[in-house]
Amino acid sequence: MKNCSKVKIAIIDTGVSLSKEYITSKVKRCYCIDDYGEFVIDDFNISDKHGHGTNCADTILKMNNNVEFYIFKVTNLYGFSNSKIIIKALEKALKLKVNIINISISFFNNDIDFAMETILEKLYYNNIITIVSVKNGLSLSYPASSKYVIGVKGENIGNSLDKHLVDKNNIFIFNANPIFVLGKETTYNFFLGNSKATALCSGYISSYIMKNENKNVKDVNDFLIKTSIDEKEYTKYLDEYFENNFFDQDTKENDKYLKKVIEAIGIYSNVNPILINKDTYTFNSMTKLTYNNFNDFLDFLCKKYSVQVDKNCINLENVLTIKKLSKTVFKGEK
Repeated sequence: MKNCSKVKIAIIDTGVSLSKEYITSKVKRCYCIDDYGEFVIDDFNISDKHGHGTNCADTILKMNNNVEFYIFKVTNLYGFSNSKIIIKALEKALKLKVNIINISISFFNNDIDFAMETILEKLYYNNIITIVSVKNGLSLSYPASSKYVIGVKGENIGNSLDKHLVDKNNIFIFNANPIFVLGKETTYNFFLGNSKATALCSGYISSYIMKNENKNVKDVNDFLIKTSIDEKEYTKYLDEYFENNFFDQDTKENDKYLKKVIEAIGIYSNVNPILINKDTYTFNSMTKLTYNNFNDFLDFLCKKYSVQVDKNCINLENVLTIKKLSKTVFKGEK
C-alpha cells in the first residue's frame, strides 16, 4: 500500500445520497446489481432510500476528507441483502484495488461462510483492509470475527472520534455515541451504534495509510493496537466528558432565545411548555424529541424564527439541553 493523495474506500451498504456536493465530489464510482446479478456502473439508481450508506460516508469524511468513494448498493427496497450479493461486491472491490472496504453487514450467528472467507482472504493478501461491524447487541458476529478483517463494535467514548480500545477477541471498539450526519436525500439524522463506530474506524485508518508507505493489513492492525487506550484511560476520559457536558457550568444564557426554543417544542410536540426549562434534556419523553425527528424539529425551529444553522456543526453535546440548543441555533443572533 503506497502513500497516496486520496484513499480509495469502498462502502458496501444501502447506496448514497447525491444531494450534497461535499458528498458527490468524493464519489468516484457507483455500482448497483443488474438483472443478471452482476455489479454495473449505475449513477442513477444509487439513491439511498434508507440513509445508512450516506451516514457511513459522511462519518468517514469527518475523519478524513482526502478520500474517494466507490459506492456499492447491495440492499433491496426493504434494506435487505444476502451473502452472495456481498461477495460479488467484495470481488468487484478487489478488481478495483481499493485501499479500504467499509461494510456494516453481519450474519445472525458466528458461523463461517466459506465462500465469504475465501474472498476475505484474497483481499487480505492483496493488502486491502476490510473493516466490518459486529452485529449490534452481540459481542461477536461473522464476518467481523474473520481473521482476515478488522472487526469493530461501539461503546460510549464521549465525543471522541479517534479514541478506541481493543477487546479480548481483537475486536476494536470505537465511539458509538450519536453523530449528526447526512442521511436520506437532504435529511440529517443522528447516526450511532456499531455501524457508526465502523465508519469512524475506516476514517481513522484512511488517515494513517495516507501518511505511511507500504503498510499491509497486519501493520494496520498493529497500529490500532498501539494507539488504543486502556481501561484506566477510558474511565478517566469518560469522567471528564460527563463533567464537561452533563454538568453545565456556563451561567450565560439569553432568556429570549430560551423562550423561543421552548415555545417551538411546545408547538411541534404538542406539549405544555411550562414543563420545560433551560436544563431539560433535549431528548426525552417530556419534549417528545428523538434522534429520529430532531432534523425535522430543527427545520421547524429555524423556519419559525428565520435563522440558519450549519447542520455539519451540530453534535450531541451542543444540543444536549434546551439551553445548549438555544445557544447553538441562535449563535451570532443579537
